[in-house]
Parts: sequence; C-alpha cells; structure tokens
Amino acid sequence: MDDLDVQAFQASVSKTDVERVLRRIQSHQGVIALMVTNRDGLILRSNLDLNTTRLYAVQYQSLINMTRSAVRELDPQNELCFIRVRNKRHEIIVAPTEDLVLIVVQLIGNVTESVQDAVFE
Repeated sequence: MDDLDVQAFQASVSKTDVERVLRRIQSHQGVIALMVTNRDGLILRSNLDLNTTRLYAVQYQSLINMTRSAVRELDPQNELCFIRVRNKRHEIIVAPTEDLVLIVVQLIGNVTESVQDAVFE
C-alpha cells in the first residue's frame, strides 16, 4: 500500500471504528490500562490518571526512540512495529505508528486487583 492509500484509509476510519477497537482490546482478560498518545507524547486517551499516563508516555517514548534506532541500525529497510516488556506481574505492549502510540498494560496470570495497585506495585 503506498502512502496515498494509507492516508486515504486512515482518513476513512471513523471514530466509532477506533472506539470499537479500543473496547475490544480493553475487554481482553487482564488488560488493566490502555493509553493512546500522539507521536509527541500528547495524551489522547487513557483509563489511568493523568500523572500515571504521563509517566508511561514519557518512559515509553524514550524506549520507542532507542528501539526504533536499533532496528534501523540492524536493517535500514525494517521498522519498529511492537515492543513487549514483561516483568513478574505485567506485560506492557507498545505499538508505535507514524502518528500514534498505543500502550496496553496487561496483568500476567489470574491476578485481580485495582488498576492503580496493579500499575504501581
């Protein structure tokens, strides 16, 4: 798909379609946080408080920049699609595009807890 086709496709995607996709992602078991920022880190959507969302946006923007650079160094024809970071309790999935960044935080296992507790512990 060339650039004009991609732009035409993106322009045709309605806000309703975007909301439907975000709801579908958030409905997956264990998803406790979903954030969307623009490429400059401006928060467009989040189910977390503003300070927590800012923390994620800033930290992961830095990781995106470093990872994107490493991917291009290894293969100039390639580009970054996803970053998955996993610790003992969470898996964080980062999906950067040219214009937006989607960050999803998912609990590992069958842990049931509040969003704030899950994000900060």
